Amino acid sequence: MIICRPADPESKGLIERAPDYLERSFLPGRDFGSPAEFNGQMAEWLAVVNARPRRVLGLRTDRADHRGQAGDADVAAGRPATAWRCSTRLPRDHYIRLGSNDYSVHPTVIGRRVEIIADLARVRVVCDGKTVADHERAWAWHQTISDREQVAAAKVLRRKRIGVVRPAPEPDVEQRCLPDYDTALGLNGDRADGGWPDARHPRHPNKPAAARDLAAEIVFLTRALKAPTLRESVARLAERARAKSWSHEEFLVACLHREVSARESHGGEGRIRAAGSTPK
Repeated sequence: MIICRPADPESKGLIERAPDYLERSFLPGRDFGSPAEFNGQMAEWLAVVNARPRRVLGLRTDRADHRGQAGDADVAAGRPATAWRCSTRLPRDHYIRLGSNDYSVHPTVIGRRVEIIADLARVRVVCDGKTVADHERAWAWHQTISDREQVAAAKVLRRKRIGVVRPAPEPDVEQRCLPDYDTALGLNGDRADGGWPDARHPRHPNKPAAARDLAAEIVFLTRALKAPTLRESVARLAERARAKSWSHEEFLVACLHREVSARESHGGEGRIRAAGSTPK
């Protein structure tokens, strides 16, 4: 093999003239379904072309004196491998891509380094000296070539994997009744009726009950509920409830009714502002 020097058009022209001759004289008007068909048509065409006399040689090409046949044989014996090779790590989908096509590989080598060897006829994948895929090369575009045994092995491994990573069921935990917790904490032990202890019935008779700041709690809770109207009205509603001896349910209904009325009123005002008009 002789590598041409840079800026040497004469030498490069001699090399490129032969492919140019094939491209202009052999390829036009022909269709090929596979590399074997291409090679067959070229062999038939060369048999016709080599029978023509060449002006440079002064005779037909097939009758030329091949004095370099012995040297050609030596070159052929030491001819380097021309197959396309590359190394990659097999992904989780156990397919490798060559050109625009995908070829399946045995899933047992997922995540390992594999070597892809391809020529005009076959595509082979080797891992640690062992062939893990061997397919006929596809020359169409965007094809997926799968081996049935490899696909079945992938399904088996996938089912095993799902069984391993699936979380174990949670154990059943006994749920105790809430009164049991009240009894354990002493929340209802001092009441004869089992109710919640209050200021009149403290848990510990000898220990005074801590005073609660109800006003501060109301401010905090109404702020958390975003109910400013209820915060302003709860004092008046509480006085009215004491005067009229309302029950707890009636007092709660009055508080909720006041807050709902305020929100409906504010919502109407917001819709009017959004519409770009003011009420008369």
